[in-house]
Amino acid sequence: MCMAGRVFPKTILSGLRAGTFGIALTGSATVAIAQSEKSYIIDLPTLSLDQSLTHLARQIRISIDFSTYDLNQTKRPAILGLYTLENALNAVLTGTGYTYNQIGPGAYRIIRVVKKAESRQHDQLDLKAAASPFSDDMIIIHATKRAGVAARLPLSLSITDSAQLERLQITDTNSLALHTAGMSSTNLGPSRNKIFIRGISDGSFTGRQQATIGAYMDNIRLNYNEPDPYLQLEDVNHVEVLRGPQGTLYGAGSLGGLYRVVTNAPDMERYTATMNLETSLTKNGGKNGRVSATINVPLKKDQMALRVTGYLNHNAGYIDDVRLGLNNVNTTDVFGARARILWNVGERWELKAGMNFQDVIADDTQYFLQNVGTYKRENFVREPHEDDYFNPFVELKGRFGWGEIISTSAFIHRSIGDETDASLGVPLLTSLPVIPSVYKQVRKINMITNETRLVSRLGGRLDWLVGGFISKRLENYTSALTIPGSAAALPGGARSGDVAFSEQRHERTEELAAFGETIWHLPYDINLTGGVRWFYSDEQTRADIDGALGTAAVMRNGNSRDSGFTPKAAISWQASESTFFYAQRSQGYRVGGINLNSPDGVFFEDDSGDVDEDNDQTFEPDKLTMYEIGGKFSSQRGRIKLHVSAFTFKWNDIQTDQILPNGFSIILNAGYAQSRGVDFDISLEPIPGLTVNANLSLNDPDLVIVNPFLGSRVNDHLPGIPTIAGSINAEYIWSAGGEKQWVASADYSYNGRSQLTFARTDDRDAQSSNMLNFRLALENPSQWKIGLYVRNIFNEKANTFAFGNPFSFRQNLHHTPPVPQTIGISFKRQL
Repeated sequence: MCMAGRVFPKTILSGLRAGTFGIALTGSATVAIAQSEKSYIIDLPTLSLDQSLTHLARQIRISIDFSTYDLNQTKRPAILGLYTLENALNAVLTGTGYTYNQIGPGAYRIIRVVKKAESRQHDQLDLKAAASPFSDDMIIIHATKRAGVAARLPLSLSITDSAQLERLQITDTNSLALHTAGMSSTNLGPSRNKIFIRGISDGSFTGRQQATIGAYMDNIRLNYNEPDPYLQLEDVNHVEVLRGPQGTLYGAGSLGGLYRVVTNAPDMERYTATMNLETSLTKNGGKNGRVSATINVPLKKDQMALRVTGYLNHNAGYIDDVRLGLNNVNTTDVFGARARILWNVGERWELKAGMNFQDVIADDTQYFLQNVGTYKRENFVREPHEDDYFNPFVELKGRFGWGEIISTSAFIHRSIGDETDASLGVPLLTSLPVIPSVYKQVRKINMITNETRLVSRLGGRLDWLVGGFISKRLENYTSALTIPGSAAALPGGARSGDVAFSEQRHERTEELAAFGETIWHLPYDINLTGGVRWFYSDEQTRADIDGALGTAAVMRNGNSRDSGFTPKAAISWQASESTFFYAQRSQGYRVGGINLNSPDGVFFEDDSGDVDEDNDQTFEPDKLTMYEIGGKFSSQRGRIKLHVSAFTFKWNDIQTDQILPNGFSIILNAGYAQSRGVDFDISLEPIPGLTVNANLSLNDPDLVIVNPFLGSRVNDHLPGIPTIAGSINAEYIWSAGGEKQWVASADYSYNGRSQLTFARTDDRDAQSSNMLNFRLALENPSQWKIGLYVRNIFNEKANTFAFGNPFSFRQNLHHTPPVPQTIGISFKRQL
C-alpha cells in the first residue's frame, strides 16, 4: 500500500502534466497535409523529454499526447535547425525508445517502440535530411539576436558560408565586399578602409566621425570611429551581412547595416587540425605567401574544448617610388591568432572565453601618380602604417524552458599609427617652399563593452527579446607635423622648434542603451515585428594643441550628449514554403561631437590663447530612416533561389570627415540626402555539380539639401558609391575517381564610377573596374586540397580610389589600382 501510495500520485501528476502541457498545448491545428509539408525553425535547449515535446508542440503549434508515460527522467540534447514536422519529432525522439503515431489533424501520440524498429527508424536518422527540401544549404543565423533562417527574415541580408569563402578566396572584408550585394569599400589600404552598405556613404575619408556600419565578430562589436580592422577570415563558419539600418538592435553607427563574422565553435567530441599554405607571384611585384593553421582539442568530452587559430599573410608590393629609389614599397604583413575555450557548465549554462589578436604592418601606401607612370610615384618620404588589435572576451549563455540569456563582455585595445608625406602641404601652411616633411598620427584606443539579452523560446503566438548595452571608450590621440629647418621662419619656432603643429587629444565616450523586440505570429503565416531602442551617449574631449605655427599653446575642451529612441516595424508573410514577402521601416543614428583637428580651427580665438567654448565648431547628430519591401523565392527542389529588395531612405544632417585645402580634416554636416535602390541575389543549380551565384545592386543616393561649404550641389551623388555594382561566380565539380574530385570556379565583379568627394570641383573620380578570377583544384574533401589560381586575369589597372594622401591629392592625380595579375598555388590539409 505504501509503495502503491507513492506511485499512484506520481502517475496522476504525470498525467496532469501531460494533459496540461501535452494535449492542450494549442487550441487548434492546421490542416495535416499543409502542416506536414511546412518546415520550421526548431530551437530547443537541453531538456527532459517531456519538456522538449512540450516546447516542440508550442513552436510547431501541434498537440502531443504523452500522458501514458513519465518522460521527465529522459534527457534530450539541444536541437537547432530547420525541420519538417515529422523530422522534428524524429529528431527529438531519436535514441529515446519512443516514437509517435498521428491520431488526427495536427495531433500526435507518443508510443514505445521495440529495439529493432527504434534502431531502424531513429538511430540511422540523417538530421541534415530533416531540413525542408528547398533549404538544405540554409544556415541558422543570429544576426537578428535570435535564431533565424535568411529566407524567412523580414530584411535584406547575405550569407557567405565557409565553402564560399574558400572557393572565392575571400580572406578579408574588402574582398567580401566585391561579392556581396550592396556592399562596397574604399581602397586606401589594409586596415585603413571604410566599408559602406546600400550606398549610405558619409564620404571617402576616414576620420573621427563614427562609422556608418557595424562590424562584429560573433557578438563582439569591433569598431566605433576607426577604420575597418581588416580581420582575416580564417576558421570562419560564415559571414552575415545585414543591409539597411540596424539601430534598434545594434545602436549607433549601424545606419547602413552591419557585417558579422561567425567563427567556428570549439568541438567537444573530435580532435581536428587544419593547415593552409599558399604562395603566389604578383605581376610588377614580388612573391606573396600565406599560412594558417587551426587545431581543436576536446579537453573533456561533452564538457570542454579548446580551439586555436593562427595565421601569417605576406603581400608583396607593386608600387615603385622613383624619387626615393625604392621598388615594391607597399609590402604588407598581417599576422594574428584567435583562441576560444568552451565549457558546458551543467545542462543549462555555457561559458565561452577567448581572445582575438592581429597586427597589420604596411611599409607604405598603395597609390601611384598618373603624371609619373603606371605603378610609379615620387614621394619625398615613405608612408608606413601599423595597426595592432587585441580583444579578450567572455560570454555566458543560459538555456531555460522559457528561452535563453546571453551576456557578452569584451575589452578591445587598438593602436593605429600612420605617417603621411606632408611635403606638398608646406607652402599652403607656411611661406616656405616644398620641404620633405612628415605628419605622424598615433591613436591608442581602449574600449570595454557588455551586452546582455533575454530571448524567448516558448513558441506560441508571441516571441520577444529584451536587452541592454553599455560601453566605455577611451582614446588618446597624438599628432605632429614636423617641417625640418622651419623653426626660424615660423611664429612659435623658438618654443616648438621644427614641430609646426602638434596635438594631444583625450576622448571619453560612454554609451548606455536598452532595447526590445516582439514578433506576433498571426494566422495565415503573417508575422508582425516591432521594436524600439532607448539610447544615451556622453562624449567628453580635451585637446592640448601647440606648434610653431602659433604664438602660444591652446587647450580645448568639448562635451556632447545625446539621447533618444530608435523604432522599427516590419510585416512579413510566408505565402508558401518557397515564397516569402516582407516590408519594414527602420532607423539608424549617430551622435554629434566637436571639431578639434585643424590648425586654422584652433589657432587662435584671440591673442591670449584663451578658449571661447561657446564658439567651438560642432557637428550635429545624424539620423537615417529607410523603407524597404522585398521577396524571397525558391523553386520546389531549391535549384533556383532569388532574393530581391527595393528601398528608399532619407538621411538628415549627414556627418562627414572632409579634407581642408591645407591637408587637415574637419567634421561637419553635409546636408540631407535621399536614395532609391534595388538589391538582387540569385543562386542557380542548372545541372548536377554546377552552382551559379550572382548579385546586383542599383543605387541612386543624391543630396537634396547641401552645405555650401562643401561646394556640392543639389542632386550630386554621395561619394564613393557607384550607381551599378554586381558580381557573378560559378563552380563546377566532377569526379576524379574514388573520393577525389575536381573543382573549377570563376568569378567576375563590376563596380561603376563614383566620385571621391562631395565637391564636384575636386574632379577626383574612381573609374569603373572589371575583375575576373579563376581557380582549379583537386581535392579529397575530408582530407586535402591542392589548387591553382589566377587573380585579376586581365590585369585591370582602373583607378579604384583617387586618394592616398590628404596633402597632395588635389595637386596630383592619385591612382589606386587593384592588385595586379597574381598567379599562385594553394594547399590544404585536414586531420
